[in-house]
Amino acid sequence: MCGSSPPAVFADCQARSGTITSRGGGRERVDRGEAELELSVWAPIGVAARGGELIEVMVADNAERRLAAGDLARCQEQAAISRLDRIAVPTLVVHGDQEHPAIVAIAERLVADIPDARLEVVPGADHYLPLRAPDRLAELLLAHLG
Repeated sequence: MCGSSPPAVFADCQARSGTITSRGGGRERVDRGEAELELSVWAPIGVAARGGELIEVMVADNAERRLAAGDLARCQEQAAISRLDRIAVPTLVVHGDQEHPAIVAIAERLVADIPDARLEVVPGADHYLPLRAPDRLAELLLAHLG
């Protein structure tokens, strides 16, 4: 399994970019360098693919929210990991085949630790699977719920 958790990945992206600047009205914003770095991590298929325009907007918005929230590490609750075996319903875990290795590791952990969990990997999708392959995702969800 990958040793990086998503907060560690975000922190690494922020540390490598070092590009937080002040723009207009004194409001802090994350500059283009960090947004591009985040896109390279979470959307390796690129923004020219299906859903790209919306993904660009989402990445910029997410980066601003993280900056406003401060420390990313507080977002991850480690205690939940120890309770995965208590989930008592069939669980579907889905990710794209172009997903970041940290998310793949999390998906594998969920499937290993949740009783009656099943993994589906969608070809041609990255972290933005609902935008990249909405029909396939809907098909998987409907079959799982059906």
